[in-house]
Amino acid sequence: MIVICGIFLVITTAVVQIQHSRIVIDEQLSLRAARDIVRSCQLVALSQQRYPATLRDLPPTTTPLAPTDLIGDGAQARKHGYIFSYRRLDDGTGFTLSLDPQVAQQTGGRHFYTDQDGQMHQNAQGPATGDDPVTP
Repeated sequence: MIVICGIFLVITTAVVQIQHSRIVIDEQLSLRAARDIVRSCQLVALSQQRYPATLRDLPPTTTPLAPTDLIGDGAQARKHGYIFSYRRLDDGTGFTLSLDPQVAQQTGGRHFYTDQDGQMHQNAQGPATGDDPVTP
């Protein structure tokens, strides 16, 4: 009986570690994708003097930096367990990009926010803003 309990304890610990590893990997993949989107938007702003209205407005020359599965409907996409939400400022001089876990603590542990400056902010408790700490 003690051996069986020990085996269950080892299995449970392994499952928890695997789930945590998956969350960390998905967070890192999401951060990389968000940085790619920021770079694509910055390239558009350099050539057109304004940021794209939606991610669908990224020209084909910048799209390799923002894969089509991250463009979604132009304002929102789902990938790596995160919801990516893009919004351009009304005057076209900036944008916001938020990344929120689809299911908190299951598909991601932190929320992220960035804008045209490219700094990624994080918040473990809820949606991130520009006032939250910068992710290294």
